[in-house]
Amino acid sequence: MLNTALNTHVILVTGARTFTNEAAMRQTFADAWRTWGPDTVTRPLLIAGHAPKGADAMAERLWKAE
Repeated sequence: MLNTALNTHVILVTGARTFTNEAAMRQTFADAWRTWGPDTVTRPLLIAGHAPKGADAMAERLWKAE
């Protein structure tokens, strides 16, 4: 079981393994941060399925880069 009690904000990414719209995902992440207010985010958590390509892989790569 995943314990998210220490995390202040959580994003769950689900999507197709054929998803390739990186601009849309970057915009969605930026919108979430803006909505949350960057000063309130201390321990964000990304939950994704670890698929080797598609939405999961892209989200994990972008999350680490941001």
